[in-house]
Amino acid sequence: MLSALKCQSYNMWKKIILVCVLLLLPVLTRAASPTVTGDTSFQYEAIGKLNALYTVRPAVVMGRIINGSLSILGVVALLIIVYAGFNWMTAMGDKAKVQKSIHMIIWSTAGLVLIFTAYVVVRFMFEIVGK
Repeated sequence: MLSALKCQSYNMWKKIILVCVLLLLPVLTRAASPTVTGDTSFQYEAIGKLNALYTVRPAVVMGRIINGSLSILGVVALLIIVYAGFNWMTAMGDKAKVQKSIHMIIWSTAGLVLIFTAYVVVRFMFEIVGK
């Protein structure tokens, strides 16, 4: 019985990850577009031959990678909060399940705060480096 529950939980997490990836594909492909950052002060043809991101500045490439990864982490944290809320609602008075759900919500919220703080720090650092 316990192994069947673990298998169901594993399959559920695989489905959640698959849905997250499928939902984030348009976001990630848009993040690689040079028009998102307004960085259009270069020739597309010449730079397009250099790399697929249409830029040669490492700061722009790193900024896009960091922004994309922080976005993915934020979506994962929000999905964990939703999952924990669902578990809490369906706990049916099981104190252990309720406590586990509360801890998941608390730690996911702490993770979101950390992600937003990292985003602010990265933006601040790239503003300083970019000048």
